[in-house]
Amino acid sequence: RGDATLGTFVEHIRFEGFDFAHASGSALVFRASRHCQITKSTVRDTGYNGINLYEDTHRFRVAGNDITRVGHVGVHMFGAPFDHSRNSHHVITNNHIWNYGVVHKDMGAIGIDGGEHTVISHNLIHDSPRWAVWMNSGNDNVIEYNHMHHNNLETQDTGAIHTYTNMSGWDLHMDVETNK
Repeated sequence: RGDATLGTFVEHIRFEGFDFAHASGSALVFRASRHCQITKSTVRDTGYNGINLYEDTHRFRVAGNDITRVGHVGVHMFGAPFDHSRNSHHVITNNHIWNYGVVHKDMGAIGIDGGEHTVISHNLIHDSPRWAVWMNSGNDNVIEYNHMHHNNLETQDTGAIHTYTNMSGWDLHMDVETNK
């Protein structure tokens, strides 16, 4: 955890070949972090999210990981409703994410909440209670070449890729932008 207001960021950390398992909350949480990587690792058996990339987190690479049996979301990027640039330029690629949403069934494998310039590509996502990828507000994100199947096994009101804007404060922001 860094502190963006002080200009102190966690930077250039690389986790490769780890087994992150048995967390009561999320396995990995990053705030005010830049240019870090989680590659060729396993994230499993968590009570909440697998990997969280929170506000003021930029240019992360999450690649080649197995993420399974997480309580909520596999990889969650969370920015700010009025400033999408506070979470940006991530690459989430070549991950195998399955059996997520074990406890909380309301989200997907990979999610962007108010971020920008993120690429989600070449992931294998399957066997889930809800959607595979979702985006709740954000700009210039790319979702491409993912293989998604056997999603929405416990719900029926979404697709494999789901976009929306409905979080507290987010909908107000969108009303202001669209009513100029």
